[in-house]
Amino acid sequence: MFALLLACSTGGSDSQELLPEPPHMEVESSPEIATIFLGGQHWMSRDVANHGGLVLEVRVAALTDDGGTESLNTFNVEPFEIHTAMGVFIPEELGLYHRTIRFASNDPDNPEVDVPVSLEVLPRE
Repeated sequence: MFALLLACSTGGSDSQELLPEPPHMEVESSPEIATIFLGGQHWMSRDVANHGGLVLEVRVAALTDDGGTESLNTFNVEPFEIHTAMGVFIPEELGLYHRTIRFASNDPDNPEVDVPVSLEVLPRE
């Protein structure tokens, strides 16, 4: 592992201080769409990459249609590493479910990435 360092000038002197590049989060944000049968389950995963030189602190929440939060998980991604975040949906009723999975982080340029999720639950035949 290595850290990318950036040089920056310090107020008027000729000296330079090396600072690591801030964390940079990348998450695939394409929608997750699935049809499952009642009593089944649907797994989803997303790779969370840190392209920066400092530790990326990530919080994952499932946001409901009414603005509530269903679940929360936190993890860290080391510089230039990838963490696979996984979740499972186990429905208890028939119908359509729409959620947003929010990845929030300490990335100063890209602090949040939302992944829309749509699941249809059908009766077993």
